[in-house]
Amino acid sequence: CFPGTRVALLKELLEWATNLDTTASNIFWLSGLPQTGKSSIAMSFADWANEEGALGGGLFFRETEEKVHNLLSAIVNELASFNISIRESIVEALEKDENLMDKELEVQFRKLIVEPLRLANLNSSKVQKPILLVVDVLDRCEEEEAVELLKLFLTHLSGHDHSHVRILITSRP
Repeated sequence: CFPGTRVALLKELLEWATNLDTTASNIFWLSGLPQTGKSSIAMSFADWANEEGALGGGLFFRETEEKVHNLLSAIVNELASFNISIRESIVEALEKDENLMDKELEVQFRKLIVEPLRLANLNSSKVQKPILLVVDVLDRCEEEEAVELLKLFLTHLSGHDHSHVRILITSRP
């Protein structure tokens, strides 16, 4: 965002992202019509999160439709680069099951994203910063796949086990 714009919304996002209360929502879904600044807000938020050392991953789609499998791989890659504990959990899951990448999307999501994030929280003596994920323009995925991914986020990454994880999702209505 340009300096001085979207100040109230960015402030709301920063407060949400840093509130690690277990009753707070893990997901902030920003929806709006095309060309209303959703991607600019997501990019500004990701820049802030990166500066804070809290950006676990940022996925910014552009003009073409993306496949959910590609998105899952990108999230796993970003998380593995973000934190050594998460990387070790991902590597361990892949070593335990060499066919993991051929299994259903939900199994991959649980083993490669959900469990490593949960274990990263358990392995830290005290979580001081959230792990932030940004998924910009989710509607660039095929509709059925976007719905499936959203269900995975809502089903597996909400609740007190993942109160240290915050996910900003942007999409069209």
